[in-house]
Amino acid sequence: MKSGDIGRLLNVWKMWSVMSQALKGLTHYSSYLPRLVLLLTHILPPCLGKLLRHNLLFSPSGRPGHFVAKDQFLENQNYWLKFFYNRGGIGTEVQRLKNLFSMNIILLRGMFHSMQVDSGKKRVHQSHKNKLTLQSLQMFCRMANGKDILNTDQTNIGLNQLKKEDSYKQGLKKFGTEIQTKDEHLGRLRLHFPKASNEEEVNIDAEEEPGVEQDM
Repeated sequence: MKSGDIGRLLNVWKMWSVMSQALKGLTHYSSYLPRLVLLLTHILPPCLGKLLRHNLLFSPSGRPGHFVAKDQFLENQNYWLKFFYNRGGIGTEVQRLKNLFSMNIILLRGMFHSMQVDSGKKRVHQSHKNKLTLQSLQMFCRMANGKDILNTDQTNIGLNQLKKEDSYKQGLKKFGTEIQTKDEHLGRLRLHFPKASNEEEVNIDAEEEPGVEQDM
């Protein structure tokens, strides 16, 4: 996500769409996520789908490798709006915050940061990046061998170990079972999708008929 590669993000969402079918307690998630993927990749017109896909991630600072989800950015802006509201005093008007502050929240945040710098406070920009060094890998291997996490010594054979199932394979099986026994068209994944009206269907059929006659 940090690199802004929407294609890789969609590939992960497709895997999650299958895995969520096998996980308990994800009733809504197992339906809404596949619908979102279908909308962005197949249902919407190509131009509109491309526009929405490439607006899911963006870099607020314009720096490469610092892409975030747009809803996360909006939550950050909402935090700053609450920050100014809580420090605005008793006479702070909510309507004024909506009409004036919310439109200029980035400018106000920059002014607040510049005042902190002018007063002598050091600004620290946090950018978390996980880097695995050779020393870290060596320490992990030492710990893994010491704890025998792969059970190479066969010391944990007699213990009751829970069988762990592959959620991706189980999700594929559930999809197959649902198609064979309940709904072969997976209607629950196509709820609220735009459908062609009867007039449009008639026009489409009328356009297809001459082509069929020519082929014959």
